Amino acid sequence: MKGIALEGGSSKGAYHLGVLKALFERGYKFKGVVGTSIGAFNAAMIAQGDFDICYNMWKNMQPETLFNVDNQFMENLIDKNIDRSMLEYASEEAKNVIRNKGIDTAKLRKILDTYIDEDKIRKSDIDFGLVTVEFDGLKPIPVEIFKEDIPKGKIKDYIMASANLPVFKSEDIDGKMFIDGGFYDNCPLRLLESKGYDDLIAVRVSPNRKLREPINESTKFIEIKPSEPLGRGLIFSNETIRINMLRGYFDRIKKIEGLKGEKYYITGITDDEFMKRLISYPNEKILPYAESRGVVGKDPKRILFEDLIPETAEALKMGKESTYQEIFIGLLEEIAESKKIKKFKIYSLDEFISCINNAEDEDSTNSKLLELKKTALRLAKPIEKVTPITFKESILKEFEENMLDDIGYHVSRLESYEKSEDRDDDGWD
Repeated sequence: MKGIALEGGSSKGAYHLGVLKALFERGYKFKGVVGTSIGAFNAAMIAQGDFDICYNMWKNMQPETLFNVDNQFMENLIDKNIDRSMLEYASEEAKNVIRNKGIDTAKLRKILDTYIDEDKIRKSDIDFGLVTVEFDGLKPIPVEIFKEDIPKGKIKDYIMASANLPVFKSEDIDGKMFIDGGFYDNCPLRLLESKGYDDLIAVRVSPNRKLREPINESTKFIEIKPSEPLGRGLIFSNETIRINMLRGYFDRIKKIEGLKGEKYYITGITDDEFMKRLISYPNEKILPYAESRGVVGKDPKRILFEDLIPETAEALKMGKESTYQEIFIGLLEEIAESKKIKKFKIYSLDEFISCINNAEDEDSTNSKLLELKKTALRLAKPIEKVTPITFKESILKEFEENMLDDIGYHVSRLESYEKSEDRDDDGWD
């Protein structure tokens, strides 16, 4: 049976929605959905058949939706725009937290009352479960529980319990105190396994945390991890939420369709085809590049495969298992990121190269500033030899200037390239 586990992580739970959107668009169905903390809330919404409602709720989320906090305050905090009034506001809020014995969760409770339908969850054919931790004052007691074992009328209470961080105002269930289930199992694959599920997906939002993997060797499972960090869990910035939803969507497509790239989403070519392109790379382009790295006296193709490519991989911190194409794409991604190329789009390899070629440097539209920079560089030439530059930076600079257009094929920069901003390939509203 196929099941999915959603890892806890407060606002990072937005990533779940992007992953799920990609899965549902491709016909995936799950008999069991479980989660911890925010993962429990999202899992409940899936179990009751309200993915679209959950998706739109997240898409429109604001800081004040969940906490008694001013939106402008949160924006200033995120931007590190701190002044006296902010400090006074924060001080008063801290006093309120102390008086209330924790952060007020009334708005969190209102979200549950608005969106969670216990009757729909219980009638659903989908198994729903969560993890929380009972704390009796002496020792924590893990609670791994499915809907049929939750007392009637208490599903919302248990979802709240699963997300009850110690900084929140405590809410008991029948006189028992509970804390966030992440203290025991933040991504409850084993809860699914205990009910006979043997084909599992773990949607991670905090991949640095240790995952409690399935016990049975016969259980199949895959992890979907963020391609980049998702930010701080308790910062509910709408911009960050939307970015993380997009990242979840494209990360899942990358996994399904085998796209290349770490930070971008690229349909590569076969390794055999890429090898042909490398072999056909002109020697006269290799030699000057090799000499600048101090590699001389070898056959150009040996220089390419034995020196330049391995050194590039090392500079990019790519392992020995990386293919030549992956190393090449990794280098392209470095250049693309520095030029602020749009990330949430699926590129062909040729299109990605063309996009980089067509992109202007950050300040190239400001001709006066650019000329001043060129002048400054000319003036600095006498001391250039002592100016520190990393090996990685030098590779990127030389690669971009000398090798990008000539890797065995030429991509038209003007006629054949349809600008990415005029296309909308991501399927989002």
